[in-house]
Amino acid sequence: MTRLRRFSPLASLALLLALAFPAAVAHAHDSDRKGRHARAFERLDQDADGALSRDEVAQARGQRFARFDADGDGILSRDEFLAPRRPGKRADRADFPKEREERFRARREARFARLDADADGGIDREEFEAGGGVWFARLDVDADGRLTREELRAGRKRR
Repeated sequence: MTRLRRFSPLASLALLLALAFPAAVAHAHDSDRKGRHARAFERLDQDADGALSRDEVAQARGQRFARFDADGDGILSRDEFLAPRRPGKRADRADFPKEREERFRARREARFARLDADADGGIDREEFEAGGGVWFARLDVDADGRLTREELRAGRKRR
């Protein structure tokens, strides 16, 4: 007959923490991401009606364009568009996996090409805002001119 070995309370606690830690970290990461999306939604929903109107989204896109346009010339160059948005967060970190960095860059390159409608190598404010209109229409599945949290959440899952 095999005898079960008893662990000390300290060893049992250490084992429990070792098994639970990865799940806790993953949950914290998901919670932070969900919290970040919720905070962004609240910031954009200026009239606090629980949905984003076309005007609210257009205003946010205009502010984003101004932030991205580092030299203030009214045109987003490829370098300005591809530059890291939040330094220290992702692809500009030394420990960021190379293959993920390449996927992010490829997606940004494709997005740049889509937004640069006249293929002149730069995105002007009109092209940038037109891209926002396409994005809005794609996510506004009920075509009521408003984006709810549910529509945005569903759009992120489809990506």
